[in-house]
Amino acid sequence: MWWNPAFIVLLAFSTCLDYGVGLRLGQERSRRRRSAWLSFSIVTQLGLLGYFKYAHFLVTNGTALLADLGIPAHMAAPGVTLPVGTSFYTFHTMSYTIDVYREKLAPSHSFLDFALFIAFFPHLVARPIIKAANFLPQLARRITVNVDRYALFLILRGLSKKVLIADNVAVLPDLVFADRLDGAVR
Repeated sequence: MWWNPAFIVLLAFSTCLDYGVGLRLGQERSRRRRSAWLSFSIVTQLGLLGYFKYAHFLVTNGTALLADLGIPAHMAAPGVTLPVGTSFYTFHTMSYTIDVYREKLAPSHSFLDFALFIAFFPHLVARPIIKAANFLPQLARRITVNVDRYALFLILRGLSKKVLIADNVAVLPDLVFADRLDGAVR
């Protein structure tokens, strides 16, 4: 979203969709209606993902296939860019909805907690998908922060050295490397 802020709409839509579907699954008792809500969510989420991932590929190769068969087709391939993380949060929301459908998890009644669960990208480096049943209960716990004054002092000292000394001295090596690069180009 930093690269293209419009992609926040896609994340917000996916989040709102499965938050609402989760609430409906929590209220619904009819197995048939529950299945319909789950199917609606999965088809919509995978449809969005499929469009962003495969629209260009399918149109380009479909047009080539038709041309090989002697059928003239003039379809312009859409210039669709896959937003980074789309697969991640799509499967994230789907895992939540499926767990609520299977009644392994109660639906989240806090939109803020659910949105944090979906958009919590930092855990991506640890593992690809985290279960809502493992994440959401942690948000309900009371948080206490203990500040170690010595650790805070060390952090501030290091930050000061970086800002006051390293950033100002960096001008000299930058000039040397710029001169070497200019010399190599000449």
